[in-house]
Formats: sequence, C-alpha cells, structure tokens
Amino acid sequence: MSAPTPAVAKDPLRYFRIEARELVDQLSQGVLDLTRDGADREPVARLLRHAHTLKGAARVVRQSEIAGAAHQLEELLVPHRDGADPVPPETVGALLTLTDRMSVLAGALQPPQPPQAPPPAAEKADTEPRPAAAPVRSDSADIDELLDAVGEAHARFAPLRRQVATVERARRAAEAITEQLRIRGAQPDGADGRTGGMATRLAADLTALGRQLTETVEQVERELDDIRGRAERLRLVPVATVLTTLHRAAYDAAGAEGKKVVFDSRGGDLRLDPHVLSLASGALLHVVRNAVSHGVEGETERLAAGKPGAGHVTVEVHRRGTNAAFRCRDDGRGFDLGAVRRQAEARGLVTSGAEADVRELMRLLMHGGISTAGEVTGISGRGIGLDAVRDVAEQLGGEVNVSTEPGRGTTVELVVPLSLVSLSGLVVEAAGTLASLPLDAVRTCVLLDAVEVAAAGAAGAMAHDGHVIAFLSLAGVLGPVAPQA
Repeated sequence: MSAPTPAVAKDPLRYFRIEARELVDQLSQGVLDLTRDGADREPVARLLRHAHTLKGAARVVRQSEIAGAAHQLEELLVPHRDGADPVPPETVGALLTLTDRMSVLAGALQPPQPPQAPPPAAEKADTEPRPAAAPVRSDSADIDELLDAVGEAHARFAPLRRQVATVERARRAAEAITEQLRIRGAQPDGADGRTGGMATRLAADLTALGRQLTETVEQVERELDDIRGRAERLRLVPVATVLTTLHRAAYDAAGAEGKKVVFDSRGGDLRLDPHVLSLASGALLHVVRNAVSHGVEGETERLAAGKPGAGHVTVEVHRRGTNAAFRCRDDGRGFDLGAVRRQAEARGLVTSGAEADVRELMRLLMHGGISTAGEVTGISGRGIGLDAVRDVAEQLGGEVNVSTEPGRGTTVELVVPLSLVSLSGLVVEAAGTLASLPLDAVRTCVLLDAVEVAAAGAAGAMAHDGHVIAFLSLAGVLGPVAPQA
C-alpha cells in the first residue's frame, strides 16, 4: 500500500507577501519623489501612512525585522511631516537604505514547502549533504501551466472535428441509399421499403448528431479561448513595477556623478509579459544610467548653456498594436558624433575621411565597443549599453531606434511584444502531424484540388493572383510518420 501524499502546509504569509511587496515599492517610489523640487508635505504624509500600514501588518504576522525597519522609517520622516523644509539628501539616503532592507526581507519570505517523507532507517546514518530544495517558482508558473494545458486541449479537438466530417459523410451515404431506393420504386411494406425507412431515420439521426457534435466542439473551443484570454491577462505585469527601479537607477547614478537629475515616467498602467518586462527593464537600466552618466551635463555646464541646472530624464511607455514602445529621453549634450566617427575610424569600421551619416554612426554605437564617455566609471563608459539594448530587441523580436541632437539630448526607443505567450496560429495537419503556423506569417489561404497540388509539387511553384510563387509540401518536409512500436 502506497503512503499517502503529504499535505501542503497552510501559508499564513500568503497575503502579507503580496501586500509587503506593494507597500515597499510604494515607499521606495515615495522616497524618490522627495528628491523632486517643490515636494510638499503630502508625499511625507503618504509615506508615513504606508510605513504605518506595513508596520502593523508585519507585527500581525510576527515579522519583527520588517516592522522594525518600517518604524525606523517613520522616525526619520516624522520631523518633516509639516513640510516646512525639504527632506535633506542624507535623510533620503537613509530612507532608501531602509526600503532596500525591507525589500530584501520581503523577498526572502517564501511559501511553505510540502513535508518530505522521512528517509528509510538504513539511510538515517548517512551524513553526506543532501541536495538543496528546488527554488520556488515564479508567481506566473501556475498560469503558464494552465496555458499549456489549454493549448493541448485545443490540439486534441482536431480529431473531433475530423469525426464531424466522418458523421457528415455517413449522413450523405444514408441519404444516397434512400434516394436510390426511391428511384427503384421501393414499396413501403417490402424489404427495400423497410431499408429505405431505416436509411431515412439514420440520415436524420446523423444530421442531429453532426449538429450537436459541431455545436459542442465550437462551444468548448470558445470557452477554452476565454480561459486562455483570462489567464494571459492574469500573468501580465504592470510596467509600473519596474519604473521605480529605473527611478532609483537615475537617482544613484546622479549621486555617483554629483549631478542634479529629475526623473519622470509615464505609462505605468500598461501590462506586459513578465519575461518581456524583465528583459526590457534590464536594457533600460543601461539606457537610464548612460543618460545620467554621460548624457546629462554637470550643473555648471548646463547653466552656461542656458539650461536648467537639473537634467531631465523621462521614461514613457505606450502600446503600439501588439507591441509596447519604451522611450527614454534626456535633455543632455547628445552624442558626440565626431568622437563616434573617430573611434569608428580607429577600429577600421569606417574608412578614414569617408562620409558616414548619423544613422550609420548610430548603428555602429549599437553594436558595442564604441563609447562617447570621456572615462570608464562604475556607471558607464565601456560602450556596452546600446549593445545590450540591441541584444534584448533581437531576443524578443523587437527593434531599437536611437536619435540624438547635439546639445539637446538623446532618445532611445525600445519596441518589444506585449506577450510571448499570446500567439495566434493556423493549425494544419500534414503527414499525420499537427502543426501551428503563426498567423502573422500567413499571407492568405488557397484551396487546391489533388491535381493542382500534384502539379505544384512537381514544378516547385504555383500560380496565384497573377504571380508565380514557390511551392513546398509541408508533408514532404515533415516526412512519413514512424510506425508505432
């Protein structure tokens, strides 16, 4: 008799983990907002409310370290509640240190794992280290499994549709028998008449069966489509979850460079596939850091150029069809195209003295190894930022565009798909194999009879809509199905 499956322990921190992550993110963003010029008392009051809520929730579930950090954050903020004076930079730094600590503590909270069966008695004395438990899956793992199951269920409905066609052929055969007996003049009380009556009833039954089977298959497929759509929406993550990280990157880079930078963002409500958003966020971190490090000028240089002393970096995202377009803009000095040209000539990428337009120079920048930074720092200067952005665009099937205006700033746009899961396809069968063709790769569908297919296969081409196009049989590509052992 097999041992019963161990039950999964209850998870008392399930809702607190979600609430803590949201509150810590709001605290981090709120602290960064304190660095803006003209910040009033409301951001401080809002931060105090978030900190108090987090402290109370943490105490309820006995997470004393998180509660203690939230209390320390309150102590630092209370003197600035009236908003009479701006929060000094050293206090902002201490507040960010606390939010970093709370983020680590909240991220370390894991759901309970099912208890492991005790080892046999003979193994208890074994002192060799056991392999560590598998890491906890991401929050979207269960939804991904559901989407896989929906896709498999869709594929299994293809044989049912073939059965609908089989029922239809049987119905036509029964009607043909009835028609032949009618032509022969079968008498109702004779053998032919009785056969004709049975064939008529069979045709009626097959008609009802075919209609019911078709309606059932179509209804279930509609419900599966609805489940898939709902699941896909559930697994999408709002862009706002990474905007705080980008804001923090701009703040840290400005502090390291001794510059004043204002960061703005828009479009945080747009939702993306978590994998897409993670890759895009990593690429945008390079862009934001580079914008601050060697895009935005120092305060003295900016004032001399007639600009505000504080630089401005903006990240905005908007939907563009089935894609999301991230645009990072700064009002800095722009790329030094002369320096780019000189580096390209030194590396043999451009012939010395030859003309190279701005687009070609931008293309060279995106292939890495060329940097306009005067020196290598911990933030930038190795010429890998735009190369990383290009690599992400290629991985996701997106694109990247760069434009710059000397003295006015630079714009980097990264376009990526909203989701890698939501892919509509045309399901076909060939050589006993079901295949799905992405709909964006399908131009049109044409029905050919057997003679036309044979002729096109022999010629390797076919005529369509006034053009001769290449023809390749999918069944020939897939090859014969291996016999079952």
